[in-house]
Amino acid sequence: MRAARRARRPRHRGPARRCHVLADKPLALDVAEIEAIAAAAAEAGRVCMPAHHHRFGAAVQAAAGALAAGRVGLPWNVQADFLVDGGDPCPEGELANFGLYPVDVVRALTGQAVRRVHALRAGGRGAITVLLLGHEHGLTSTITVGRLRGTADAPGMALHRYRVSGSGGVMDVDAARPGASVRTVTGNRAAWHGPGTVGRMLTALHTAVVTGRPPEARPTPSPRCASPTPRPARSPSARPCRSTPRRSDP
Repeated sequence: MRAARRARRPRHRGPARRCHVLADKPLALDVAEIEAIAAAAAEAGRVCMPAHHHRFGAAVQAAAGALAAGRVGLPWNVQADFLVDGGDPCPEGELANFGLYPVDVVRALTGQAVRRVHALRAGGRGAITVLLLGHEHGLTSTITVGRLRGTADAPGMALHRYRVSGSGGVMDVDAARPGASVRTVTGNRAAWHGPGTVGRMLTALHTAVVTGRPPEARPTPSPRCASPTPRPARSPSARPCRSTPRRSDP
């Protein structure tokens, strides 16, 4: 098994060399590259799994099961916040750094692929970005992603939550739970001693490798963005769907 680093070489070389691949985000820069990676993995009979570990959180998986059981009817909109406190800003912007995490969680919750993308960024590279997504079957989602300093007791995740509106109700998901805030004389920190999202992801990867079943997260591209939302007249920073830089945090 091979963990793909941030190198710019094509990631379909791993499956082509008969290696199972756990790839850091972003998996690729465009749909064509994702299709090449998926084809190489299928031809080699190897697992290629993007490291979207937040979909394996306990709260996210419990919510996905409840949504699949129809607890709020048919989902029609998701509002999400993925905000981090502290750390060094990504030079290419936090959309490239963090953006794929909440997008993948929305897909894990609803099962609906993204068809249209519109991004609105306020300020410079370290600023907040708002994603307006159109999914299959009329579902829409609005995702806020970025860094905000001074919003949490300790550096790390400040807000990671989802509100799913359905035809029969609303579901609020705090993806930062379960967890505890620990305050000591040396400072504050978040703690959780149960299985973490990375451990669950590695278990899912191991299961896919051993059983030969497709992994829960895999390089299956969404349909191409055929009709990006028009740019608002007073929002010069608004940009339709484009390829994203490869820079990312661990």
